[in-house]
Amino acid sequence: MKMSTERIGPEQAKGYLATMGAPSYPVDPHLVSMFAKRMKSGAWIEGPEPLMVEEESGKMVGGRRRMHAVVEAGVEVEFAVVRGEYSLEHGGMS
Repeated sequence: MKMSTERIGPEQAKGYLATMGAPSYPVDPHLVSMFAKRMKSGAWIEGPEPLMVEEESGKMVGGRRRMHAVVEAGVEVEFAVVRGEYSLEHGGMS
């Protein structure tokens, strides 16, 4: 597992969203808009949960709302990103 800090812009966020497939829960547009407003104004403070990306496939397995917000805000945002092997069986990254 590798952790880094990355700046992600709208095009990269769209690419990550395309890897995620259908959501297992509805994405709340009001929450996404709230995130986007904070990102655009520079008031965004990243929470404790990093974005999770499968290292081999490049598929994002966590961070859907944040990626929608980056697209809506139209700005680059810095995130903690964990890359590793994702296991449904173990429920996380390794």
